[in-house]
Amino acid sequence: MLLHDTKKLDSWKEEDTNRVKKLKTESKIKHFGVSIYYEDEFKKALDIDIIEFIQIPFNIFDLRAIKNNWFEKAKEKGKLIFIRSIFFTRFTSNGSRRYS
Repeated sequence: MLLHDTKKLDSWKEEDTNRVKKLKTESKIKHFGVSIYYEDEFKKALDIDIIEFIQIPFNIFDLRAIKNNWFEKAKEKGKLIFIRSIFFTRFTSNGSRRYS
């Protein structure tokens, strides 16, 4: 299961951890992770033990993961990193900016 609402990380409580544990015990989910974008979200995800993996943006234009040592920090905490937006195209073929 992948959490996309990172605001939930701000108010994460033991009861949230217990809900995830219950879903795993009941075999409703195998793994639990979160999709983040910003450094503060990454740090919060690292500190929540039940989070097994963190999905991050990473591509030739967005190298924050390297700059901020996200790979090393996740490894130290025993968390996996999943990469999204690896083929993100920041510019269209006519040179105009495109955001997705």
